[in-house]
Amino acid sequence: MFVNSPGVVYAIYTSVIVASLMMFVFMLGSTRFLIQMLRVPRSILLPCLFVVVRPLRTMRRS
Repeated sequence: MFVNSPGVVYAIYTSVIVASLMMFVFMLGSTRFLIQMLRVPRSILLPCLFVVVRPLRTMRRS
């Protein structure tokens, strides 16, 4: 593959690097929000997570 079509290989490597950089920038920007979310009391946070995660889990099974 490296010999026959090097353009495809470079495109794959480039897309992985760009995706990694974008995830890094996104996480830098969302760190403050995530820290604020952890300050929410557990009695409020856990039921909210259950309401969000439970439907996603059931949708994946079907």
